[in-house]
Amino acid sequence: MKTKLFLAATLALMLTLSSCKKDKEDDVKVEEKEKTSEFQSSEDNNKQQREFDDVMSVSFQALNDALSSDSKARIANELCASVSHNSNTKSIVVDFGEEGCEYNNITRKGKVIFTYTGHYQDSGSVLTISLDNYRVQNTYLSQEYVKVEGTEVISNKGDLEKGKTWSVEVKDAKITFEDGDVSTWESSRTRVLIDEGTASLFDEVYHVYGTASGVNRDGLAYTAEVTSTDPLVFDFPCWISKRMLVGGTITVKPEGEVVRSVDYGYEKVTGEACDRSVTITYGVFSLNLDL
Repeated sequence: MKTKLFLAATLALMLTLSSCKKDKEDDVKVEEKEKTSEFQSSEDNNKQQREFDDVMSVSFQALNDALSSDSKARIANELCASVSHNSNTKSIVVDFGEEGCEYNNITRKGKVIFTYTGHYQDSGSVLTISLDNYRVQNTYLSQEYVKVEGTEVISNKGDLEKGKTWSVEVKDAKITFEDGDVSTWESSRTRVLIDEGTASLFDEVYHVYGTASGVNRDGLAYTAEVTSTDPLVFDFPCWISKRMLVGGTITVKPEGEVVRSVDYGYEKVTGEACDRSVTITYGVFSLNLDL
């Protein structure tokens, strides 16, 4: 939200400086609203991707807990979620309850439900995730919650040319904000393991790329893309501590408008700190921000 407000304020200033006549004020207000809406597409695309990456990490942890005999069952034992595993139907329910449960520093409510054919690291395995009245804290400091809906299917394609690879398909995604605004989204991405990390659980690094489309909360349609030559870098320790990507670029194109991009900068390497800085580009304008 801070990003949105800062960008909107900057655009408003530029628009004011470029128009000195009183009879242009109405045109400036219309243009300012349009530009804010276009940045809304970038914000909503990032929000959708973040929440479904987050649901994926919850499911990976729960599945690993269920199938590993030496697991500490982190979700069930160290935190307040209730985890039910039916080995006959190969289904797992992670229930954060209606009062809320904190996991990875974010409070959640409702259920994450998934079925599996095998461990997500096994070639050919398929993980299908659905959500039941699932709500999540909008930001770390916010007291507001957003409701997340949709289906996510993660398929292990085995060891391909670039490494162990998964396809990630999100269908019928919908986020409802507390003020009633809604954004919708669909995505098709590829996820490649590039660093297995240590023997500890969940310190791997992945490259993620693909396409998405959606309608932002202002009703504006958009498309988004991440290329395989500049993929997003998903580092599990940074994700768990800050829910932040650490590299790569997302380009977003609102319908009928020019591309906007969000650049997460450097590629994460072992020993580097998690970085919250991004560069947001709109046409010829660029802003460097710490999120």
